[in-house]
Amino acid sequence: MERVPFKVSARAARLIGRENVSNAEAAVIELVKNGYDADANSCVVFIDNFYPDIPKTLSESEFREINTQFIKLDEFYIEDGKQLSYTLRDDLEDLTELYEYFMSFNNVYILDDGTGMSKDIILNHWMTIGTNNKENNYFSDNGRIRTGAKGIGRFALDRLGSSCQMWTLEQNSEKGHHWNVMWEDFESTNAIIDDVYANMNEFNRDDFYSLIKSNIFNRIDFTKYDENQLEGFDINKFREKGTFFKITGVRDVWNNRNIDRLYRSLDSLIPPKEERIFDIFIFTLKSAKTYGAVRSAGCDDYDYKLTAYVTKEQEVHFEINREEIDLEKLDYDIFNESLREPPYDKETFLTKKYKTKHSLTYMLPGVSEDIRKKLTDFSLTIYFLKRDYSVSDSKTFKYKHFVPASRKEWLDRYGGIKIFRDHFRVRPYGDINSTSFDWLRLGERVQKSPAGIGKKNGAWRVRANQISGTINISRKNNVFEDKSSREGLQETIIFEHFQELIQKIIEVFEKDRIKVMRAIKDHHDKKNHKENIKDKGKNLAKEVLKSWDVTQEIKAPKNTEEARKRIEKLQQEKLLLAQSHKIIEESIEEKENENKLLRALAGTGIALTSLAHEIKTVSNPLVTRNDFLKSLIGTLDVNLDRKKEVIKFIDLMSEKDRVLKGWLDVALNVVSKDKRRRNKIRLNDILEKVLKTWEPPLLEKKISVEIVNPKDIIIEWRAYIIDVESILNNLIINSMIAFQKKEHKGVRNINFILNYLDNEESFEFTYQDSGPGLSKEINDKNDIFEPLFTTNSDGGTGLGLWIVKTIVEEYKGEVKVLDSENGFQLYFKFPLRKRGEGILFNV
Repeated sequence: MERVPFKVSARAARLIGRENVSNAEAAVIELVKNGYDADANSCVVFIDNFYPDIPKTLSESEFREINTQFIKLDEFYIEDGKQLSYTLRDDLEDLTELYEYFMSFNNVYILDDGTGMSKDIILNHWMTIGTNNKENNYFSDNGRIRTGAKGIGRFALDRLGSSCQMWTLEQNSEKGHHWNVMWEDFESTNAIIDDVYANMNEFNRDDFYSLIKSNIFNRIDFTKYDENQLEGFDINKFREKGTFFKITGVRDVWNNRNIDRLYRSLDSLIPPKEERIFDIFIFTLKSAKTYGAVRSAGCDDYDYKLTAYVTKEQEVHFEINREEIDLEKLDYDIFNESLREPPYDKETFLTKKYKTKHSLTYMLPGVSEDIRKKLTDFSLTIYFLKRDYSVSDSKTFKYKHFVPASRKEWLDRYGGIKIFRDHFRVRPYGDINSTSFDWLRLGERVQKSPAGIGKKNGAWRVRANQISGTINISRKNNVFEDKSSREGLQETIIFEHFQELIQKIIEVFEKDRIKVMRAIKDHHDKKNHKENIKDKGKNLAKEVLKSWDVTQEIKAPKNTEEARKRIEKLQQEKLLLAQSHKIIEESIEEKENENKLLRALAGTGIALTSLAHEIKTVSNPLVTRNDFLKSLIGTLDVNLDRKKEVIKFIDLMSEKDRVLKGWLDVALNVVSKDKRRRNKIRLNDILEKVLKTWEPPLLEKKISVEIVNPKDIIIEWRAYIIDVESILNNLIINSMIAFQKKEHKGVRNINFILNYLDNEESFEFTYQDSGPGLSKEINDKNDIFEPLFTTNSDGGTGLGLWIVKTIVEEYKGEVKVLDSENGFQLYFKFPLRKRGEGILFNV
């Protein structure tokens, strides 16, 4: 058997270099990272852009000097005898040859003061494609965790220019090594990788610093830079060791725009305000502005700051800083109302920050233990900044003053959630104007839940362009692998759960802001008597309609004609006002009816989603039961035992059919038309009817239900049957799901307890179940009423109790969670002050 070796085309170097690195910024970043991995303290990028672009004009002396080297120059430029200059023709379509010529004057230099490379490292690692020395030994000599692992970073040089020279010197070594390569050699026809060579020779250590000075430092006008731009810069750092690249035949135009893009890429390469362990500097030969030291700006002007750390013990520790509210403008009476309990109490507000924690089990319900272990030991910091605000919102929510233009400018530069691994950024996550800017899909969350912060219902969601953040991971602790292009992390199932966890962490901040802002809005509305004003207007309109007879002829007063006309106009305006108000009320009622239907349909969806497993279970026998029944009947005349088996099987089918009918009755009979009209109903009758519908599935699950009515009362109430049934159905569904949890081992009981409050003209009922109760991971029990909140990983929608609370509030009622050592309890109270409502006592 002949053994046939693989051959690698030399062109593969181009595929993993020039065509695999997305742009020039990414290529420079790869080389800067190499310096960091080599324990460098400083890295210098020098853009020698003698021609930032094709010059539009040339002086006579320039033209003559260049024309001796580029004999076709007169084909591109027209002589202007008066100005003694030459102007680029504007009728040219192909400037490729001219562009390549002028770009040949430009070079890119990258210098670091790292450990340098020996001849052995150059031959066995630098010259070996895909070497895994950093993957197996990812700690540097000084203890840094190296950023590279794929062994292809040096091919970023091909992306920058057609040829490259490298001078590298180890500390205490008398000889350095000069290495150079022509990347076009890799494009030779039919060439394989072994046919391409780089050249290498030695140089004396004293020549290293001379080369750096002549190529870089002697050509930079340091007088143009201020102290901040040169902070940390020291020429002497590069005397003893380091690596120096000179890239010629550059492939990119290094004009002002592209240099600025490079600076922006580098200034987000290191986390904001990170301890300075690695300095980066950019210098240019020609540029509209100076750069110097690369510094990432931190965020001091924010509304919220959230920091979180996920521990190895699978706990998420949070610290939330609130800076959005001007406490001097806030009415402290609010702390006697809805903002009373920590962390929403007065003391916490004055402190402006608090700490809390959740387990990963709570944050990621249903995710396996094995995956959760791989999502630990990392931290993140997130800033939320409103980009603008209205005057009315500022008065309502007591916002601190800020300058929108400054915030927009900062967010447009530093916005987005970025990932940093071992102090270096993993691109492209959070890149402005890229498809990876919103890699957490925050925009999708806003579309699904677009509620404003001041709305009573719905979950407000932060937008991707309102936040900036850093996520800090490490190769030492986390399992994420780079893509082969080193542009991003491999999108495995672990990474998907990582995205989900970050979303959940952001949700902790969102819930805090919702709670605070809606409490402030509610307090503001009450204080300004908006509801009272609306009621007065409604009553006035009714009185006008009641007293005004449109068929009544207006009697002219006995005074002047002008007065009569004024009175007539006033009466007409009053009538118009009342009629328009009536039309608006009718329109609102139509919308409310639509909302009730939508709620009912949502309730149906919840039922079908939550009970889909049950319906599937009871439906399975329907597929084969008739065929099986026929086969059994065929044996009846010979075997009496088989006859008994048939009867037993038919009984089983009947039982399953009853259960199935119960499920379908609950799920499919919610939206009948008569239930969407407000009528005087007897709550007791509706309750018994709903429980009768639920009887088969409840019996199958061995769930007992009792209506406790100690005063033997009958509640008559003007309400929509569809609303009452939605409340009851959602409560029962929640209990059924709770009873099926593995931590519940006891009995399965549900109680409805009715009561009448004579002194308040209202009724109340308490709902109880004997299930496992609220999860201990829930810090704020009122979270269960928030839309999409769920701790159930097996089909929970997070909408059931939100629908319940929404309905209760429409009837001016209240609902709250009662503390219970065993099971789960909700308390409801509804006012009875409408005509036709009341309580009857059975005798």
